[in-house]
This record gives sequence, structure tokens and C-alpha cells, in this order.
Amino acid sequence: MAKRKFWEDLNDKEDFFVQMPYTVLDSTLSNEAKVLFMHLWKDAFTNNKKHEGKHYSDMTQVEMAKKLGYKATGFGIREARRSIKELNQCAVVLTKKQYKKNTHFYHYFLAKHRWQI
Repeated sequence: MAKRKFWEDLNDKEDFFVQMPYTVLDSTLSNEAKVLFMHLWKDAFTNNKKHEGKHYSDMTQVEMAKKLGYKATGFGIREARRSIKELNQCAVVLTKKQYKKNTHFYHYFLAKHRWQI
């Protein structure tokens, strides 16, 4: 239910960008990484955060841990860091592939804005 609400909120934004996260949701990423990606994506686009024309999310590790449903303790932050590492590795893999018309921005979003750990 919450997932559907997330997409409905995003549908108010540009359709081109809304389509992108489906590639990550259908991939082999862990559930935590998928959830975190959705929150990072939403944070970047709903607040229309841009730097040098590129969308980004400035969410902290503590905020990421809370979005994953953990307390901001060592375990929660470790899970957030693990998910970020997973997303960053996924970006490396994706940069080596040929992109379809609508998937290049997904690569651009992840590869150009690696979240620091």
C-alpha cells in the first residue's frame, strides 16, 4: 500500500523520471537497498534538489537508517551503509551497459551521485 502511495505522489512529477526506479526495483538488489533507493529518489525529485543541473539527495546516514525503519544506532547505520554500497556497486555495473532510451537517467542519477560512506 505504501509503495503504491509512493508512486502516486511521484506521478505528479515529470513522467520521464517516474519511470526510472522500476529498473532498480526489478533488479537483484536487497529489499533494504530498493527501499532506500526509493527514498533517495523521492528526496531528490520531490524537493527538486539540483547541483550543476544534476538531481541529488543530501540525506544523511542517520536519516537513511530511519527511512529503513531502524533506530539511528550502530546497527541501523551499518544497514544504511551496506545498502548504499550495494547501490554504488550497482551503478558501476550499469555504467558498463548500453542504455535504453529511458534507463540512462537511472545510471546518471546513481553513477554521478554516489552516496559517501
